[in-house]
Amino acid sequence: MLFSEVCEIFEKVRGTSSKNLKVSFLAKLLKSLNEEELSGLIKYMLGCDVGVGWATIRDAVLEVAKEGEKFGKVVVEKGDLGEAAYELLKGGKKVTPFFFEELQVMDVINALNDMGRIKGQGSQVLKKRKLIGLLLRADPLEAKYIVKFLTNELRIGATSGLLEEAIALAYGYRSERIREAVLMVADLSKVAVLAKERRIDEAKPSLFSPIGFMLAEPAPSAEEAMKKFGKEVLVEYKYDGIRAQVHVGRDGVRIFSRRLEDVTDSFPELVEDLRKLGFSAIFDGEILAYRDGRPVHFTKLQQRLHRKRIDEKVIKEVPVHYFIFDILMYEGREMMSTPLRDRKKLLESLKLGGRIHLAPIFTAKDPSRVEELFNESRKLGYEGLMLKDPDSIYTPGRRGAKWMKLKRELDTIDAVVVAVEYGHGKRAGLLSDYTFAVWDGDELKVIGKAYSGLTDEEIEEMTEYFKKKVIEWRGSMAIVEPEIVVEVAFDSVQKSDRHDSGYALRFPRIKAIRWDKAPRDADTLDKVKMIYERSQEA
Repeated sequence: MLFSEVCEIFEKVRGTSSKNLKVSFLAKLLKSLNEEELSGLIKYMLGCDVGVGWATIRDAVLEVAKEGEKFGKVVVEKGDLGEAAYELLKGGKKVTPFFFEELQVMDVINALNDMGRIKGQGSQVLKKRKLIGLLLRADPLEAKYIVKFLTNELRIGATSGLLEEAIALAYGYRSERIREAVLMVADLSKVAVLAKERRIDEAKPSLFSPIGFMLAEPAPSAEEAMKKFGKEVLVEYKYDGIRAQVHVGRDGVRIFSRRLEDVTDSFPELVEDLRKLGFSAIFDGEILAYRDGRPVHFTKLQQRLHRKRIDEKVIKEVPVHYFIFDILMYEGREMMSTPLRDRKKLLESLKLGGRIHLAPIFTAKDPSRVEELFNESRKLGYEGLMLKDPDSIYTPGRRGAKWMKLKRELDTIDAVVVAVEYGHGKRAGLLSDYTFAVWDGDELKVIGKAYSGLTDEEIEEMTEYFKKKVIEWRGSMAIVEPEIVVEVAFDSVQKSDRHDSGYALRFPRIKAIRWDKAPRDADTLDKVKMIYERSQEA
């Protein structure tokens, strides 16, 4: 199938607010694809990172577009790299190939797959060449969606739920049946192919094929959480480590991260203990840096991540343990559709050992018990609590109120906004991403960037304010006069080479614009260091 035909359907989907029409357009598209096209296209529609950076995309567009000098201005106006590529290529290309065939869907998918396989030194140069080759063959609309695939920002309203309905309509299934299959496999592209081939009954979880993680909603307070549940809940400590899905089989052990990446080689001592279990299973749990019966701060665990070689010295410096809080498969039997209370009973019956533990489980009927457990978790060095409906089934890749997380900010920092950027999606055209800094003597040093916390009305108001305070544009970022103070909440402070302060806030979010404070009233780098040092002692 021609890629241009796909792009035209994407435009139709994007151009309507009717859910039924979106599903109808997508179903027609999916039905016209062969198995290979279907699998690849859904994969990139849902977002698949092939490691092509913003700068690489920019450089490729600059080399192809005749009016490349307008790039910065167009990106700022559109707030979207794909839209910018479309606008610039409408103005023509510097070079037009003497002869080329129209892009097929598989031309694009294969090129994107190739980019994802390119690793190591010089990889961005090779990826740029591959992208330039695609853009030279593409018309402006095709270029727009190629770039959108690369940035994981399709923005046509084709959510996974909508695609499930489109698959059902295309191949004559009930939507519920497709959702059941996704629950088992957590790979919509695979489910789509099975549906097309009338083999949907083969959609089952399997060892060594990662399953999407079930996610939790934040709970504003113990009172509000218990009000939502309206019954006794299961309670666990909220760990500050790495969420990990462990697959144990007689053929080996694999460990997958929350991004479904294979991280087995980073934890050889866990693999050693998991091999001794003597049964097959898929677990959900958390890997913690752990010493002397207490969790060690996440910053220590970070020191171990992404190391090419894990030797005895690293294992001794940053010991890790695995805490299991759920089981998705046991001895070939799928457990995800079993109520959580029964999954917990099964876990309690299993014989674990070494560095592999069952996460402690509690119950709570009222907010006071939740508060008691919360305070206990903090004293033990954990982040807070997880509250879970005992009747909940495990829903891969989805966030819902069946699981809720309760934690409190470590502290807040008053910081000065020094740069702003345009947002994406519904915030395209609004200056919603704020870079902020604290005082180090007479200098402002950056400690982070946040894009959440403010209301839509506040963002609109601040956009008009900051437009009048721009000192200079640096690509899509505007350096602004350091006048606005924001109160920033965060989970922890980490050492970081990204910012000139040497520190970064983890998961920052803006709590308030402090109109009552002058820039000089903002906090200092000494306070940031103090919070960091205090957390290391915890």
